[in-house]
Amino acid sequence: MTTLNLEAEWIDSIERVTEEAWNRLLEARPYPFLDWRWLRGLERSGSACQAEGWAPCHLLLRHRGRLVAAAALYLKAHSRGEFVFDQEWAHVSLQVGVPYYPKLLGMSPFSPAIGYRFLTDPDWDETSLYRRLMIEIDDFCAGKDIQGCHFLHGDPNFVDQMRQLGLKYWLHHGLIWENPGFANFDDYLATFRSHQRKNIRRERRKVRESGIHFRVLSGERIPAEYFQHMFLFYSATCVKYWGYSYYLKQAFFHELAVHLADRIAFVCAFEPDRELPIAMSLLVHEGEWLFGRYWGCLEEYDYLHFETCYYQAIEWAIQRGIRYYDAGSGGASQKKHRGFPARPKPSLHRFYHPIMGRIWDANIDRINDLEQEQIDMINGDRRDRS
Repeated sequence: MTTLNLEAEWIDSIERVTEEAWNRLLEARPYPFLDWRWLRGLERSGSACQAEGWAPCHLLLRHRGRLVAAAALYLKAHSRGEFVFDQEWAHVSLQVGVPYYPKLLGMSPFSPAIGYRFLTDPDWDETSLYRRLMIEIDDFCAGKDIQGCHFLHGDPNFVDQMRQLGLKYWLHHGLIWENPGFANFDDYLATFRSHQRKNIRRERRKVRESGIHFRVLSGERIPAEYFQHMFLFYSATCVKYWGYSYYLKQAFFHELAVHLADRIAFVCAFEPDRELPIAMSLLVHEGEWLFGRYWGCLEEYDYLHFETCYYQAIEWAIQRGIRYYDAGSGGASQKKHRGFPARPKPSLHRFYHPIMGRIWDANIDRINDLEQEQIDMINGDRRDRS
């Protein structure tokens, strides 16, 4: 079917399209952070909105009224909450007199997890729909005098498709644990050399000796009040470690409780004399993937973070046959010594102003070579130590 017969529409709220129509395009390759309910929760809670510099600007393609393609997009007035740190490019743009903001951004807000893509009807040719979406995006940016479009945390197929359409990539890396078919946690430990196995067992033993025990709760087994408890942990962690106000509003956690509990698991740490958890991590699961998103604690204990965010989650993933665990951004040195190899994670960019385009082309290959060296170093160091 030809894309000439498609009607394009830009919408300023995910609620201007139905959940059924949007999620139908997601069924072939599920990704929880593009689920209509997740995006609506971000918008409805005020976490991703124009006032926060995340103006929803989603693109739809319809054929005879039926949705056949969609792109979750945002007009951004800053680079916060993206976890691809392009402030240096913005500084270069300022120096040469080219505006960098607003920019058009494709990602699920605040979710640096591989999997973003354009959503397409499986009965249509994906490449043709991608090409038509990019034509609409280019025309939109030209009409609004937007100097760049950027797509972050894309899945590998999306990256390949977009490179064929002329977008240039900027290489980053993520650290993702893979389960080759472990039967239990001891199988996971067996992949390490003896000294690292001893370190992990020692860390777990220290937590147990402190009197802390754990429960992993998922779906309908999660008490409703735990979502608000998780918000307190999340917000306190943001302020404590990064010194800025948190991105997600309290109302977003209510949205998760009401509409997305089926995709959520909490790792909960308890002291014997406390009814509520003293530490929690929030996991999102979908198919063969597990994503670690937020964590926090009320009391400081040695190795509590490792147990809450890594070991308990890995054990839970093994029990359920989950293949991949993306534990979130940060903590590279911690992760690489616990079985999380570095994986290439390109972002995609198109600069419309010729000056920025030339600067990008002159430098990006060298930048990518340096990042690949970093990936090789991380994985080589891990092989030496495991």
